Amino acid sequence: MTGTKDNQRSRYTKKMIRDSFFKLLRIKDIEAITVTDICRTAQINRGTFYRYYRNPFDLLQQQREQLFKETLAFIKYRFNEGEHTILPAIFEVLKKEDA
Repeated sequence: MTGTKDNQRSRYTKKMIRDSFFKLLRIKDIEAITVTDICRTAQINRGTFYRYYRNPFDLLQQQREQLFKETLAFIKYRFNEGEHTILPAIFEVLKKEDA
């Protein structure tokens, strides 16, 4: 996808999918969450889900990887700024993810 509009739309769609997934994860085990559940909650069609993810486990894995990358980048940034405690940096990333 090229252009700002498509990128914004993709980011928004992925956010809706993630938000729906985490909403469902609060009330169901991951094994019980289906693509249909996520699509219904996000109000998207299945093809849109499959454009970005293979299944709910793939979605979860991608979220883990993204959180790890963001946490690592933030820790490196804080360390370069003279901050040598890691735990506050991790909590800041987690706080951002919760918002």
